[in-house]
Amino acid sequence: MRILVIGAGVIGTTSAWALQEQGHDVCLIERQSTAAEGTSHANAGMITPGYTAPWPAPKIWRKLPRWLLQTHTPFAISPPLSRRDLRWMLASLRQCRAKCYTANIQAMMALSVYSQAMMARLRDTVPLHYAQRFGGTLQLFRHPVSLTDLRLHTDYLDQREIPYEVLDRAGCLAREPGLERAETPPVSGLYMPQDETGDCCLFTRQLAAAFVARGGEIRYDTPVSGLLVENGHVRGAMDQKGEALRAERVVLCTGHETPALLAPLGLDLPIAALKGYSMTVPLRIPAYGPQSTVLDDTYKVALTRLENTIRVGGIAEIAGGRQGLTRRHLETLRLSLASLFPDSYVAEEAQFWAGQRPTTPTNLPFIAETALAGLYVNAGHGTFGWTMAAGAAALLADLVSGTPSPISAAPYRVRK
Repeated sequence: MRILVIGAGVIGTTSAWALQEQGHDVCLIERQSTAAEGTSHANAGMITPGYTAPWPAPKIWRKLPRWLLQTHTPFAISPPLSRRDLRWMLASLRQCRAKCYTANIQAMMALSVYSQAMMARLRDTVPLHYAQRFGGTLQLFRHPVSLTDLRLHTDYLDQREIPYEVLDRAGCLAREPGLERAETPPVSGLYMPQDETGDCCLFTRQLAAAFVARGGEIRYDTPVSGLLVENGHVRGAMDQKGEALRAERVVLCTGHETPALLAPLGLDLPIAALKGYSMTVPLRIPAYGPQSTVLDDTYKVALTRLENTIRVGGIAEIAGGRQGLTRRHLETLRLSLASLFPDSYVAEEAQFWAGQRPTTPTNLPFIAETALAGLYVNAGHGTFGWTMAAGAAALLADLVSGTPSPISAAPYRVRK
């Protein structure tokens, strides 16, 4: 089949690759001049099935008021907000019930574990070099955490047979010796040895090049103005020059912009833009910095080693889709890094970035056919797009091709 995949971030590029692998004639459409210019450009760098969990959780009610009042916060709301944003927030809060949380985290972990297997398979197929490391993730607690609270997450790890270790201070320092110099020494940690790291932008661009080398087509600098619908069936897309790009199937991998493309067709998906921030700094003394990924539980910030740099990423800001950098959130990233790995980096050469994470109220992505025949969506992966990309692409390709998949597509369906 001739298939259009719209959006050349990590989700769209892996989707195009997976569809091509199944024998389809695939054209990848991207409005920018190269791949991974949006949300995939400078994310935290983590591929972390072990840490996959939805933000809407039963105990979030206790934390939200404090987060909204403190300067250095993992979560922020920046008015003005649209009615759509407010509806999304209310829908997210309804997902904080224990029953909803259990269903959501199980589906998220299932997709993430499958995705890691698909990523390994992809690496065996294509020689990709994207600053990858396989040193695991250390979730770091600066203050005492109860075994009961820790058990709430490790129970799900046990169910998925994801290995982990609960570490004391000495164990944390053994894993990450640079923490010896931390201003606030770690009290304990949760180490997930199978987690990976890597530069998502490098990966996406190399995979895009491999896709073209294998016969795929990419049209850069091609914004899509709308979709072609004939007799209730999607038959392609229109670019902004008025050219019809015809295909038998269309896949939207357009992140937080997906609702705007669907709205003229009478379709509504609850995907909001949650702004995330990152800082990238060169290493000054590699031994003083993180060796893999450290998750600072205090600020919900990830500090990841990417070759000779440190990528610091975090914050979830509901800002109505507005672009730009907010100084206090950048200071939170600086504070986390400086307090854990002082003197390890060149602070004056820091580069900052913000991107819009496409997030659903459940934190589960949509990977499904829509109510319009021939129109599929693979969007809404939130903070776990890099973690879920390869698995979501493989599941999407199976759905389009009508072939059985190793995991159920039911949790990620679009309710029609």
